[in-house]
Amino acid sequence: MTPGEFDCATRASLLALNRYARRLTNGADGAEDLVQETLSRAWKARERFETGSNFKAWTFTILRNLFLSHVRRERRKVDWNDLAMHSLLVSPPDQETGLLREEFGQALAALSESNRQALLAVVEDQLAYEVAAEQCGVSLAVLKSRVHRARTAMLAYLGGTHRSQLQKSPRPYIHRGFVSPTDARRLPDKISFCRAA
Repeated sequence: MTPGEFDCATRASLLALNRYARRLTNGADGAEDLVQETLSRAWKARERFETGSNFKAWTFTILRNLFLSHVRRERRKVDWNDLAMHSLLVSPPDQETGLLREEFGQALAALSESNRQALLAVVEDQLAYEVAAEQCGVSLAVLKSRVHRARTAMLAYLGGTHRSQLQKSPRPYIHRGFVSPTDARRLPDKISFCRAA
């Protein structure tokens, strides 16, 4: 097909191509772009067009295939929310959590065996005091005393005062299931490893 023949055939089918593109795109703005892309593809492939064939049907096929390719591409696209994606791509630092776990483990290891056993039975296993006392083989009063001493020692250790300085440290008191220290500068406000008696 010569350039002159291509130009004549294009002019004859341009109106029908525009109508078809608008119908496929439901009148969206992309109809004109679709027609332009169709004519560009047809121009590049004009050597393959067989003389005597239906030029309009050939360009309609190109237009439909382009439209379907565009639809398939759009389905795979995801709306990009810059703010949401920015927060997903950045993970918060977790070094502090690891350090806190390590320090907590050291504080737990620094407890005496009997106090550690009592604390873990009540806090980690979440046993009632009566059941925990029976499991540890001690009376209820002794178990409560051990749990209290374990909590106090843990707070002292985590607050930066070690067991040798425990008697000099201000004594925290239990309030509604959490340990609230009287000296807020040395110890955290709430310790989640304690629960109500």
